[in-house]
Amino acid sequence: MAGGRRVRGVGAAVLCLLLPLVGCGGRAAEDSARGEVQRLLDMRSAALLRHDEGAYDATGARADYARLRALPLASWAYRITGLRRTAQGADAFKVATTVNQPQELARLLDFLTPGKPALAVMGMGLLGQHSRILLGRCGSVLNYGYLGSKVQIPGQWPAIELKALLLRAC
Repeated sequence: MAGGRRVRGVGAAVLCLLLPLVGCGGRAAEDSARGEVQRLLDMRSAALLRHDEGAYDATGARADYARLRALPLASWAYRITGLRRTAQGADAFKVATTVNQPQELARLLDFLTPGKPALAVMGMGLLGQHSRILLGRCGSVLNYGYLGSKVQIPGQWPAIELKALLLRAC
């Protein structure tokens, strides 16, 4: 019996170590969500200061731009004061991985089957750009592009170009 308890104890310890890595364990998932929201808000404020309407629109806040662009701003920043999660769970799940081989892209495509929860599925790497168009056309609910001239992840499209390519598919 003692051996069985030790195995369960080791399994529980491994599970506790892995949960934060996959976004299921408290603080790490909260910090990850806060970081992603803050990055989006930072892109939004940078677009506003550059008077870049297209980049601002790409952050999903089109309605505010006309009002805010009229303000004489030397600087602008958003600060997250709270992040509220609800008991209903996630509206969508994100799956992102490196795709350098067609088989890896096919595996990502398998995630987007009808009847599954909403998924944001995207690839990075050699086939990253292909994956973002293909998966966007096949039902991925979210995708990331970059603003400005600096690619953040290999395989990203400029946000404006990504939006145009995905809209062209419809």
